[in-house]
Amino acid sequence: MSRALTLAATTATLLLVMAAAPGPSTAAPAAPQGNFSLTRAGGRPLPYAFTADLGTGTVSGSLLSGKLFLHPDGTYDADLDVKVNPGLLAHLPGIPADGIEQVVHDKGSFSVKGGTIQLEPAGALTKHYDALLKGQYQEAKIAFTEAQVRSKGERYVIDLTLQRAP
Repeated sequence: MSRALTLAATTATLLLVMAAAPGPSTAAPAAPQGNFSLTRAGGRPLPYAFTADLGTGTVSGSLLSGKLFLHPDGTYDADLDVKVNPGLLAHLPGIPADGIEQVVHDKGSFSVKGGTIQLEPAGALTKHYDALLKGQYQEAKIAFTEAQVRSKGERYVIDLTLQRAP
């Protein structure tokens, strides 16, 4: 699950853990567009503490906030505010003892079919993962529930909830 959180966090999208089903209506909601704010990760309100194995060691930190901007042309931009704990680096000059806060930007394309939304990251950082995020949307809410790392054939259950920003 920690790998999924890292993937989700860095794809915006994180970027990037709740399932939301479409309402009882048989008509699919209109395609989501506009600004959405991350409200929950791992079923809990933010900030969300995470530990991730990056292959060369583990990193821990907190996902503080996230924004997803869905554009009418089928592209998206995402910003995740992440605070990484310095760990063993805390004793080095210039490294804040309380952690390093960074806004991670991502971009890509999205597609919608029925009540399902899929993000395909294309940012410099996340394109490396050859990832997809899948979820459901319902009017003013998006819930991402699956992250795929296609290059490795891996699939993760995630739980990220976003609400339309006012």
